[in-house]
Amino acid sequence: MAEGRGAFLLSTVPGLEDVVMREAVERLCVSRASTHMMSGRVVMELCGGYERLRYMRTVENIARLIFVGDIGDLWRGDFLREIARYMTPATTFGVVTTRVGEHSLASPEISATVGKMVQEYVERHKGFRPIVNLRMPDLEIDVDVIHDKVYVSLLMTRRSMKHRPYRVAGHPAALNPIIAAAMVYISGLKDGETLCDLTCGSGTIPIEASLIRRGIRCICVDIRTSLVKGAIDNMKGASTYPNMDVIPYDSTKITRLLRGAVCDRAVMNPPYGIRVKAHTRIAKFYYKLISQALISVRRNITLITPRRRTIEGAFGDLVTHRRVVFQGGNYSWIFVLRGD
Repeated sequence: MAEGRGAFLLSTVPGLEDVVMREAVERLCVSRASTHMMSGRVVMELCGGYERLRYMRTVENIARLIFVGDIGDLWRGDFLREIARYMTPATTFGVVTTRVGEHSLASPEISATVGKMVQEYVERHKGFRPIVNLRMPDLEIDVDVIHDKVYVSLLMTRRSMKHRPYRVAGHPAALNPIIAAAMVYISGLKDGETLCDLTCGSGTIPIEASLIRRGIRCICVDIRTSLVKGAIDNMKGASTYPNMDVIPYDSTKITRLLRGAVCDRAVMNPPYGIRVKAHTRIAKFYYKLISQALISVRRNITLITPRRRTIEGAFGDLVTHRRVVFQGGNYSWIFVLRGD
C-alpha cells in the first residue's frame, strides 16, 4: 500500500484489528486495508470521508501515513521531504517508536536516529535546525516497526480517542471503551435489539452500544448502588439515558426479576477476581452469572475475562468465538457463547 493523502495508520487495542476494519467498512469508504493481528495497528486507504475517522469507536489514535517500507528502507529517509513541509523555525517535534517483533535496534535508538535525520534534512533544505520536544511536541512523528515492515506517520489526534467525554463518573476497574465498542460489534448486535449488561458498572458497554446501533433498548444491572448512580450520570452525559433501564440488583438471581428471554444479546465485563484466594469464589460467581444470562438471552452472550479456563471448563461447548486482547499489560479473552 503506497502512502498518500488518503492513507492512514489507525491504532487500537492489540487483538481488535479486524474489528476496526469491520467498523471502517460500515462507516467509511475504504479502498484498501491491511493489518498484522496483535500489532494494534491497521493501515487503511480511504476514498473519501476522512473527517468521519474521528467518529470511529474502536480506534485509539489516528495518524496520516507518509511512508511504508521494509525496515532497511527507513534509513534512506524518503519520508523526510514530507515531514519538512510542516516545519517552521517555531515548530517543535518528537519521534515515538513502537516495535512489534524482534529487531536489532531498540525503540529509543530508532527514535534518536530518525530525529537526527529530520534535524539534518530540515537544516540542509530550510536553513534552520528544528527543536526536539519529547513531552508536548507540535508535530509527533510515529515510527511503527511491525515485524519486517516500518510505517512512518504523523499523529493527528492530540488526545487518545479512548478518553470519552461522557465519562463523568469513574469506576475502580473501568473497561476501556475501545474494547467495549469492539465487543458490541463482535456480539453482532443489530439496530432495534435489546442488549443486557448484567455487570454494567459505570455503563460503558450499554453507552457504546447505544452510540453504535439505532433504536436499541439496554437493560443494565449491577448490585452496587453507587456504581448504578455513576452509570446513570455517564448515560446522561452521553445522551443515551432515555433508552436505558438501570436496575440495582443481584445479577446471579436476575431471572427472579427478568422473566424469560428478554434480551437479544448480553454483553458483559464481569469482575475478574484477581485477588489471592478469590479463584473458587469467582468461578462460582461466573457460573451463576452466565447460567442466569443464558436463561435471559435469545441469541448470544459476549464477555471479557482473563479467566479463560473458567469459561472453557464450564461453558466450552457453548463457545462460538474466542479471541485474546492485550490491555493494561495483561492478556484477556473475549468469548461469545450461543444462547442455550
